[in-house]
Amino acid sequence: MDSDSCRPVLLARRRSGKVQMCEHGTVHVSLGAVTLRLRAEQLQDLSSLLDEATARLPHADAARPALLHS
Repeated sequence: MDSDSCRPVLLARRRSGKVQMCEHGTVHVSLGAVTLRLRAEQLQDLSSLLDEATARLPHADAARPALLHS
């Protein structure tokens, strides 16, 4: 695919990165210098995976150092 032919539309943006979708249906998830190019169903699966991991994170800031040393 020629990069000139892809005109991504911005779906979301945060300080940590952005998510765009091109007219070919590819979703571009950019975090710093890394960009993942995914199909929509892969993005949905990744979102579920991250939701599950986030739900299991300790909510108290005091618990975070324990994770780094285990």
